[in-house]
Amino acid sequence: MHKTIKKAIAGISALAMTAAMSATTIPAFASEYEAIDAQEYVNSFENPETREVAQFYLDNGISGDELKDMMSTYEEGLALLNSEQTDESGIALTSANSSTTVSLGNGGNYYNGTRMANSKHYAVITNDRPKAHVVGNFIVSTSNAVSYDIATHPYTLQSGYENLGFSTSKNQQQLIIAGTLESDSESVEAIVTFPFTAGIATSEAKLRSGFTLSSNFNSMNGVDGSYSMNTYALGDLDHNGIVDSADYTLASRFLVSLINKVTFNYKDVGPGVASAIFILAFDVNMDGQIDLSDAVGINKIINA
Repeated sequence: MHKTIKKAIAGISALAMTAAMSATTIPAFASEYEAIDAQEYVNSFENPETREVAQFYLDNGISGDELKDMMSTYEEGLALLNSEQTDESGIALTSANSSTTVSLGNGGNYYNGTRMANSKHYAVITNDRPKAHVVGNFIVSTSNAVSYDIATHPYTLQSGYENLGFSTSKNQQQLIIAGTLESDSESVEAIVTFPFTAGIATSEAKLRSGFTLSSNFNSMNGVDGSYSMNTYALGDLDHNGIVDSADYTLASRFLVSLINKVTFNYKDVGPGVASAIFILAFDVNMDGQIDLSDAVGINKIINA
């Protein structure tokens, strides 16, 4: 895995160095030495793509033990991606040694029927035909499979949909979202997300069954709207009910541009919706951007 790491500073004993330096120079030297050590660690990876990922981490402020921990997770995930190409997650990596296309789903179900991820869960309503210009409403209902506070209806409206209004039914059992929906996007996009927790549900599939969406919209431009509701867990990029090193490696390779394209092939969810949810699940810190901090967040979920 690694080349033999050679120290950049040799032939000087620790005792001689300590005697030669003042108290004020020790911290500066220590910082410089740590930087050299971290760079040597990066250079020790024989696989050029793995080395590129490690360099990306280092260049973006990751150093020391954190760098080694992240690379350990990355290599574990890379092994999963390369060895479990036909497993339940449906991950397929077309090449282990060059820029790749990653395929998720493998024609299977979008929701895992036996596992439930340990990270925060969200429901999302997506605009599956953004070119439609419509006026109407959604009605969201829940069962005891999930726990969602409809009375206070916490939610996050996504960019472009801030004009929608929210209310609850008289019996506090339904959330009503009303207004105008219009977008110039060419792809599926999220309209609103809802944080929730599990009720009696014991799997991702049962969590999804806890939400029901009905809609009533009139078209203003001759294009009928199409909308769907799905659920996801932060960090679960391959949507298999567990946040693990495979998710972390997918995130890392995506950030370093070692993944050219992610394709989605599920029985029950279209590629446009799956792609939009992939980005939502990736944005672990929910700041609207996909960056290294999200990969770090996935690693923390794995090690929690």
